[in-house]
Amino acid sequence: MNDLLGIGLLNGLRRHGISCPRDVLVTGFDGMRFSSIMAPSLTTVIQPLAGIAAEGIRLLSDPHNARTGITVALPGKLRLGESTGGPISSQ
Repeated sequence: MNDLLGIGLLNGLRRHGISCPRDVLVTGFDGMRFSSIMAPSLTTVIQPLAGIAAEGIRLLSDPHNARTGITVALPGKLRLGESTGGPISSQ
């Protein structure tokens, strides 16, 4: 769901003797910087925050957008961590 829940899950797994990534793979979503210093480091999807803000402003600036269903998809980045068996990348 997000990095904070992923980090909480990693801590709970450790307390119950469950190995990550041997027994369970964990991925978060947010791209919080401190997720890479966890043990194991958390694999996470980094959200394009500047792009989200720019699209939000663009959509809100046109009153027509409030009356129509608009979907905007912005690409995120996957930062591989040890929680899915991958090395932490330098992204």
